[in-house]
This record gives sequence, structure tokens and C-alpha cells, in this order.
Amino acid sequence: EVFRRMTAGIRDAVVFGAGVEYGIARAVGALLRRRIRTHLVLDAAGAGDDVAAQLVVADLKRGGLDVLTSDVVARWVSRR
Repeated sequence: EVFRRMTAGIRDAVVFGAGVEYGIARAVGALLRRRIRTHLVLDAAGAGDDVAAQLVVADLKRGGLDVLTSDVVARWVSRR
């Protein structure tokens, strides 16, 4: 319920942080299920297990995840 309320009205989400194969995977999965365009900043995301994280990202990309870099995000922000 809290997640639903927090994401009400959101069209795009930019995700970064640690735990790609655990926490980030759950958050991104929930965003994608709500049909929110979701962008993962790969160079600002850490993983405990690189191989597992690559598999998770590949799976999420099939579900609609967009992958980008922090440079792209910086360009987006500077345009606004």
C-alpha cells in the first residue's frame, strides 16, 4: 500500500544504489509492474555478485527496464 501511494502519478523513475541482484531488482520489478518507465543507472549501481546482477538486469530489460549511465542523467537534469 505504501509503495502504491508513493508511486501514484509517477510516469518515470530513475534507480541507482547497491544490491542490484536483491533490493534494486525488487524495486525495479515493482515499478515495472505498475507500468512506470524505469531507468537503471548502471554506473551508479553496485552488486554483491556481478554474474547474478548481470542475469537480473538482462531479465529486467526483457520486462521493459531501460539502462543508462550517470552522464545521460546529468544531461537530462541540465536540460531542465
